[in-house]
Amino acid sequence: MSAPTDASQGRADAPGSKRQARTDAPGAKPKPGRLLRRAEFLAVAKGRRRHQPTLTLQCARRDPPSDGEPRFGLTATRKTGGAVERNRMRRRLREALRRLPQGAAKAGHDYVVVVRREALTASFETLREQLATALNQIHAPRADRPRRPDDPPRDARAPTGRAETEIRPRR
Repeated sequence: MSAPTDASQGRADAPGSKRQARTDAPGAKPKPGRLLRRAEFLAVAKGRRRHQPTLTLQCARRDPPSDGEPRFGLTATRKTGGAVERNRMRRRLREALRRLPQGAAKAGHDYVVVVRREALTASFETLREQLATALNQIHAPRADRPRRPDDPPRDARAPTGRAETEIRPRR
């Protein structure tokens, strides 16, 4: 009895496999790298974040540091909708990620996009613009990052008073 071939076992890397034969359309941009494990998502959650009406973007430099391609993870919680709606939001976000300009995401960084329910009704162009804006903001120098509307200007803040307070010895 002969051993079964790799293609009959359904391996994706087998020469006769259907999965290997499937390729992206000519001229299509390559798919961005993906975050797959829970530990990777938790590591990114400890990094920086930027909020937009349709999404929240989290970012962290990969540990150990590398110059590899940026990786993305997509999250849609159950409170955003049923499975069909969550999958639709993720599909739209994946396509928006593919259409980002080259170099919008930095090499050696991991990103998690947490989608909000507003992404279902927003136009695709709005979704793409907000994703690009969040990426630009997350890598902007600290002084250029937008502040909350109710925060006073940086130079108009009241001094903390730490330097002026008198330190009294304990009795």
